[in-house]
Amino acid sequence: SENKTLLKRLEKATNLPVSTTQKYGINPHSLEAYMCAWLAEQRVNKTPIKLMQVTGAKKDSILGGIWEA
Repeated sequence: SENKTLLKRLEKATNLPVSTTQKYGINPHSLEAYMCAWLAEQRVNKTPIKLMQVTGAKKDSILGGIWEA
């Protein structure tokens, strides 16, 4: 995000340094497209997403669906 207010609030809430992905050579405006492509790859390869670690779900799951014409 390039929302400076959001970045400052995240830093204050976590007591951790927060920066945009630009610091790591990833255009912040492209991040959503990268994420969607990664999620699609995980679905095609039937790789479960680690939801237990991220959301507290009871089990990890394969996300999304594939509908063939």
